[in-house]
Amino acid sequence: MDTKVQSLKPASSSVEKMGNSINKKGSLTQQSVDGYKILTDLSSNTLLLFAFVLFNDKYLLMTFIHVYNIMQASNLFMFDVFCSSSKLLKNFIGHTGAVRSIDYSTLSGDQLLCSGSNDKTIRVWNVDTNQQIRSFKGHLSYIMCVKFSPYHHYNNRRSVVCSASVDKTIRFWDIKNNRQLRIFDKDASSICCIEFSAFNGSQYLCSGPRDNTIHLFDVKTSKLLYILGGHENAVWCIDISPLQSNNNNKDNKSNNIGVIGGNGYTICSG
Repeated sequence: MDTKVQSLKPASSSVEKMGNSINKKGSLTQQSVDGYKILTDLSSNTLLLFAFVLFNDKYLLMTFIHVYNIMQASNLFMFDVFCSSSKLLKNFIGHTGAVRSIDYSTLSGDQLLCSGSNDKTIRVWNVDTNQQIRSFKGHLSYIMCVKFSPYHHYNNRRSVVCSASVDKTIRFWDIKNNRQLRIFDKDASSICCIEFSAFNGSQYLCSGPRDNTIHLFDVKTSKLLYILGGHENAVWCIDISPLQSNNNNKDNKSNNIGVIGGNGYTICSG
């Protein structure tokens, strides 16, 4: 079922492109572009791109997404865990391509990280032991997004990682049994982002492909429920509101997901 997404436009046009944020004097500076931290050092022709995630109100999880050599476009691949004091705690080394996505979980009682990379693998790491415990292969191209599945934890007490790729598929991986559980292949183009719902036991999964749409899946049944249109370019980020919307339109009472209006929930994308 297709429906149109409400468009939200920025109040100003003050957001700069990445290339315009580089310090021309060549000093080491820090910039923030679309949720990432960028440090530039033109004296060595490098640009460092980081992504940060705060957890336990104490630690910052940082991924070196790229170290760009402005002249040669060389890359450095690793991701680290940092304390708020900026003291380096741990390195997790194993990927042979750029790390594009990370996620953190304590659902199983252990502190776990998962990562998705240009090397087409998903890796799971134990934070306490600093060890890689799984490496999943099966995707045919770059992995753009990884998430621990709250649905499988809440409903099956199973530790599962969900991954989205340029190969147009979403895959679920069983950590304990070291195998692929299922595959969603309804997207018509490469997938940039995924997100689970915070309601109904995390039964619903949104994906943002590069065909300018949003797809909503039922994880329980593996069915594609809705295709949402409205964007004019690729969807790079998506989230589902945990708060129920308040709409008294009687015609929409049966719509308990709320993605097309009515008494339900809201999907935000960009």
